[in-house]
Amino acid sequence: MTGKIVKVATLKQKLAKESKRWLAVGVASAALGLVVMSQSNVASAADDPSAETTQPAAQTQDVTINQKTSTNVVDQNGNQLASQSSPSRFDLTVMDSGLITAVRDSDVKGQITDKVPAGSKLDSVTLTLTNTGKNASTVVVSYDENTGIGNIVATSNGQTVDLQKQAATLGTREEQAQAKADATAQAAAYIRNYVTNSGDTYTTSITNKMDPKKVNLVNQFITDLADVHVTYKVTVPTPAPTPAPTTATTPTTPATTPIPEQPHTVPTVTGQTGVTVTEQGVAAKGQVVYAVRGLYMYNSRTFAKSARKTYYAKQTRVNRPMFVVTGYARSKTGALRYIVRDVNHTKKTDGWKGYITANRTFVVPVYYRSLPKSRVITVINKTGVKAYKNVNLTGATKHYRKGAHLKVAKIVTHHLTTRYVLSNGTYITANKKLIIAGRY
Repeated sequence: MTGKIVKVATLKQKLAKESKRWLAVGVASAALGLVVMSQSNVASAADDPSAETTQPAAQTQDVTINQKTSTNVVDQNGNQLASQSSPSRFDLTVMDSGLITAVRDSDVKGQITDKVPAGSKLDSVTLTLTNTGKNASTVVVSYDENTGIGNIVATSNGQTVDLQKQAATLGTREEQAQAKADATAQAAAYIRNYVTNSGDTYTTSITNKMDPKKVNLVNQFITDLADVHVTYKVTVPTPAPTPAPTTATTPTTPATTPIPEQPHTVPTVTGQTGVTVTEQGVAAKGQVVYAVRGLYMYNSRTFAKSARKTYYAKQTRVNRPMFVVTGYARSKTGALRYIVRDVNHTKKTDGWKGYITANRTFVVPVYYRSLPKSRVITVINKTGVKAYKNVNLTGATKHYRKGAHLKVAKIVTHHLTTRYVLSNGTYITANKKLIIAGRY
């Protein structure tokens, strides 16, 4: 009995040592690999014919490893809407070195299907892998649909690796942007390995079924399997409140009527994931948007490094790159993308077509949609702007130089753009690259 305990302890020490070595060479990759296949890191008798004559006979023991796959769906306030769990079991014969010599039996389930509430919007997916062995480790992989940012945070033996934080410490802004984009791509790729979806239905599946007929047992190395947990955070539509009864009153007409931010229906593209939604702040097809932060244009809705066409660095307001929205697409995880045409006429990219994020922290409409509280705008274009008699900006009446403060009475729409109406009744552009709300 004592010998059995010693052997098990020896095996766990070796497994713990190997897990620590994997952390040193790449904690995220190692911890995310449920079963680590190794033909070069661990020698075996089959690899070295002389091993039997130079090494003592290896000892084997039977090991049972249990793994749990679980999911939960929460709303925007963190309230749990659904929760499921599915266990898996692996009965193995393992050498002291950690090499598998036999898979005696396994009961691999690890597949769970969740359906999010109809009409809800997926906000984020978080994948947590927890190894509860002697050298416990946790890897948290997340992708935020609202910001388009993904991250991997791995912790083991008191050490933490945070890819987005590491990216922020690099030298140049371009290097930081590149590293942050790479971290997002890695996070999205890991999540895709576990999660697939069709419309409102999301499936979490574990694919490492150890079939003794299909694996080279001599060269397979086992570390403690990690429990897998997936959290889906969704925004559930709030039912419109029942209006309270009102008494008849004499309506008053306000002096000016700001144009409200109009929602636009963003269609689901055939063959792509996601559901038809109505999202506030999404630019309508044909509208012009500009980038307020550095971003890439891609030739695919999947934002992989290999799909990048060009990078647009963060610019001052008057120099921000502009794009015309020509359509919509969704990533495999449901993130909204704009299909755009570059309209930066002085740049070599003018006319280029591709995909950019629709995240409002990166891209916003070029034209104002409401009146400033002060009812004052400031001209920021270095060559100034003109006022016109007509809403289509014909019939120029006056030129205003950079720095001029102009009183505005209201804002009106013209096709997919907007105009400010000055106090004298003339029209001026509401383009944010040419004017800014307030006094500056």
